[in-house]
Amino acid sequence: MSDYWDNLIKDAFNEKETPSPELNRQILNKAKENLNMKKRNMKKLVAAACMGLAVVGSVSVYAAYRYLSPAQIAEEVSDNGALAKAFESEDAITVNEIQQTNGYDITFLGLVSGKNLDICVPENVGTGLNKSHTYAAVAVAKSDGMQMEYRDFCVSPLINGVSFAIANNATLDALLTFFEQDGIMYYLIECDNIEIFANRGVQLGVVDSFGDETDAFVMNEQSGIYEKNVDYEKTNALFSLPLDKEKADDMAAEKYLKELIAKTKTQDDEGDIGGVTNKDMKKVSEFVRTITPENIDHYFARHTATELTARPDENGWIEFGYCYIAEDDFVYEGASGYITYIIEEEENFVIRGYGYGKADLSDLQITTIWRNTDGSFTSVMYRAKVDMKFILE
Repeated sequence: MSDYWDNLIKDAFNEKETPSPELNRQILNKAKENLNMKKRNMKKLVAAACMGLAVVGSVSVYAAYRYLSPAQIAEEVSDNGALAKAFESEDAITVNEIQQTNGYDITFLGLVSGKNLDICVPENVGTGLNKSHTYAAVAVAKSDGMQMEYRDFCVSPLINGVSFAIANNATLDALLTFFEQDGIMYYLIECDNIEIFANRGVQLGVVDSFGDETDAFVMNEQSGIYEKNVDYEKTNALFSLPLDKEKADDMAAEKYLKELIAKTKTQDDEGDIGGVTNKDMKKVSEFVRTITPENIDHYFARHTATELTARPDENGWIEFGYCYIAEDDFVYEGASGYITYIIEEEENFVIRGYGYGKADLSDLQITTIWRNTDGSFTSVMYRAKVDMKFILE
């Protein structure tokens, strides 16, 4: 797709008026030509969404024209096909809202909720995992039209009226899967079903790294609604989830919140109850950055059941895959992407992420990538094995 066409469409949909019938016709024709040209080189039907382009004047048309659909994204990362079908069902909600921040066009493509839709669990493994989850698809592109660097933004739900210290990716059991295609990064987040909070309202935040939410967004004291911090200079996109209020369940929501609060509370030496504060979260982030191959075994124990070893292909692309940990009833997924974006050439070890749900950090865990001497790489999780309270002192 030429920059001329890309900029023409983007500029047209930034206007309040609808595009002319002639422009719509040209868009459709060019999209069909582009689809035919790309088919022979695509891993999957990357541009199939272009064929279903609606002739209306809105940002939604631009997003549908340019990006993979949520169903196509699901096909890329899911093995059982159920999630892709769910994104094409009547229960799915298409959004295609674009926000510009920090040099990026961040598009919230859509969402769906349901059971037995686990991202990375094939039918013969995950038939018992029937908990209802919510899935949301996001695309990130460079605002200047240049190709995106491979990177893992943090995509997280924010429940209005609930502190991020209580409801975050760790406590909501979120799993973020992402990949790059045609210079665009795609993210698919899976978390506990948040439809029950439809009356409260839920938003989807996109920031550079986990924990940045505490600075990127602020909660309105009167309404409890999360808003973007206008003084924040890094990446911060914030989208309201169009949840169906008929599916709200206030009693279930309150029960769930009590469970979340219980996860993030601990008894201190004086008997007072304390939660995970924003300041605490920053301390954890700072501590994780000090972990090296030399000191990791002092603080963490290697969770050998999560070891995934893979080799890059001739183009440098690597797929670590996933594994189901029956004892903990969760799916551990390794990264996928170009190895040069996952770990620098001079590095033999990198921390890909971390998470915890308890304020005493007793469940702190980190995800790592190791370079092996035979040219392969290993993705493996580590779990805290010592008392980590010292981090918060």
